[in-house]
Amino acid sequence: MEAAVDYYRKATVMGSKEFEADRVFSTGSNSTTSYGANKAERYFYKSLVESGNASGKNKKLNDATKFLNETINFKPNYSWAYNILGMVYYDMKQYEQAVENYDKSLKNDSDYFGAHQNRGADYYELKKYSQAKKDFDVAIQLDSNYANPYYYRGLCYQAIGDNAKAKKDYKKALKIDKNYTEAKDALNRLSCKK
Repeated sequence: MEAAVDYYRKATVMGSKEFEADRVFSTGSNSTTSYGANKAERYFYKSLVESGNASGKNKKLNDATKFLNETINFKPNYSWAYNILGMVYYDMKQYEQAVENYDKSLKNDSDYFGAHQNRGADYYELKKYSQAKKDFDVAIQLDSNYANPYYYRGLCYQAIGDNAKAKKDYKKALKIDKNYTEAKDALNRLSCKK
């Protein structure tokens, strides 16, 4: 149980309450009947800690993939684990593997905002702008109050030469988050091209 508490604290420090840290912690117990379910949760949180502290260090990223794969082996329909594994592969610049994991995440939860947004970013890196744009469109439909999908969709538009739509998306991202530096910079670069 001490390990569960330790991982809970680490997950909470990282701001991962959205991953149900409170539910996991509150259902934990010393009984053997709940051990299996909580083991999967603890591996997941340990992987979050590892990937969150990776800062580009390949060993830490490889450790994160190991823990996430163990979690997935134990709980194969865990959308969050696939999404985080995709993020780790993104950090490793293994974009095809990242997309495969986002696909698995979305197979389990087709309305998972984060997986759509993250897969879109990977498609963008792969220069598959049409596919990326589709994911950003879905992410925007799921939550139109978040700036990232507008910014990244703007990058897609800019990459295919539709600067008017790119500008519109950068402006929308800035309307949502006026401090979004990347969107400001992208908009300024487009404005200078006149």
